[in-house]
Amino acid sequence: MNLFVVALVSLLVSLVVLNLGAFLFKRFGLLDNPAKYGYERSPVPYSVGIFGVLSFLILSFIFIDFSWQVALVQIAVLMLGVVCVLDDHLKLPAVLRLA
Repeated sequence: MNLFVVALVSLLVSLVVLNLGAFLFKRFGLLDNPAKYGYERSPVPYSVGIFGVLSFLILSFIFIDFSWQVALVQIAVLMLGVVCVLDDHLKLPAVLRLA
């Protein structure tokens, strides 16, 4: 497959998924309030990075042939995304995040 097509589809899927995620998080009020940390800026959506993980998984299923190495990378990326979301909401200790 042409690498330009892969890059273009990846860009479009990522833009759609990330913007949809940001919209949904704002719509349902899942926002982090930076004022409680002493920052003076508007609230930002929590954990939109999980939608980046989702777009990576979608694109890897579309463009990469299955192998155990690819499956392990997908599992590792999914675990990283889940830990990041849990940390945003539960403030996990550093040792648990590192593990």
